[in-house]
Amino acid sequence: MKTPANRGFILFEALIAMTIVVGSGLGLVAIHHGLQARHLALQINKTQLWAQASAYEMQIKISTDYLERPTARPTARPAKNSSSQLSGVRQKP
Repeated sequence: MKTPANRGFILFEALIAMTIVVGSGLGLVAIHHGLQARHLALQINKTQLWAQASAYEMQIKISTDYLERPTARPTARPAKNSSSQLSGVRQKP
């Protein structure tokens, strides 16, 4: 038996159900955005750590090369005049 009171109650139940669904959806979207921001921060941190590790490894390599050959200098300098530059063959820059 469908009375106006029953219809109003059904509409009220539908309104509550829609509110729960939309609220849950908005909550999930907020959680998703938070996780994306956290992932981005972790990626930036990982990139910085990789750069620091690479610099540290290069520092170790230079120091071990210097210890193996004490006459060598730890910094590389370009050659002044090599025989290929003096031979007249044009070099690529």
